[in-house]
Amino acid sequence: MKLLVVIMIILNMSLFAQNNDKIDLSGSLNIDQLIASKNVSSTEDEKMLIDAMQKRTPILAAVMSLAVPGAGQFYNEDYIKGGILFLIDAAALTTAIIYDGKGNDQTDYFESFAEAHWDVRAYARWTMNNATRINPEVDPSQFNVFNGDDVNWGELNRLENAVGNYYSHQLAGYQEQQYYEMIGKYTQFNPGWDDFTEDPDDPFTYTHTRKDPLTERFIYYAGQRGEANDFYNTASKAVLVMVVNHIISAVEAAWTSAKFNKKIDAGITLEKTTYGLFTDIYPSLHVRLNL
Repeated sequence: MKLLVVIMIILNMSLFAQNNDKIDLSGSLNIDQLIASKNVSSTEDEKMLIDAMQKRTPILAAVMSLAVPGAGQFYNEDYIKGGILFLIDAAALTTAIIYDGKGNDQTDYFESFAEAHWDVRAYARWTMNNATRINPEVDPSQFNVFNGDDVNWGELNRLENAVGNYYSHQLAGYQEQQYYEMIGKYTQFNPGWDDFTEDPDDPFTYTHTRKDPLTERFIYYAGQRGEANDFYNTASKAVLVMVVNHIISAVEAAWTSAKFNKKIDAGITLEKTTYGLFTDIYPSLHVRLNL
């Protein structure tokens, strides 16, 4: 049906070009197509008609690019721009996947390192032994931190809260994300590392006036955990680039489609011509290019 309409439109334009000379049609679609093609003034006329019949849909272009950056540009036949936007998205996606994987691997590594070298029991024992020294108002005997060889986590947290001073946090639950963060971030957890040693006559402390050195494993672990965070941050930035790229691609595709449509003002009407006792009714396309 669309092909027939285009043929009739081309025929109508050729009629105007030839001062409305009558063109006889056979009634056969194939033969009439050949007749019409011989009466089109140039291929440029035909291209203009096809372009006019293919007005673009800004919403469709935007949705396509929102789903896959560059798709709306391909729809608009802007292939270079579409290719660039698609490659940006592919590069950002690849970066996000790679660095998220690196972050996961690094997390597995530093968590394994912590399991091998940091002991909550060593930390709890040291805290019990030094609580009164750090805060004279604290009586460690009032806290049932150990149940046999196991640590009573709630009592340990209660003791940490009572000690105060540079004991700024209560240890998170075992193997929680915050657990692995705290033991390599806050100085109160330094005594839990297996390379921690101190002079019995001058025990470890970390006040504003005195900052004893942290263990080498504490420092190394903190660096490894920081490296994992750097990997995750890179992955997050890559995801952000993807989101922005999708939005830019969608907006640009919609804008380009709308701009293209404004260049063409086209309408179809039904015209009729009477030849004696016979009346021909045909569609007529009116095209105006807004340059």
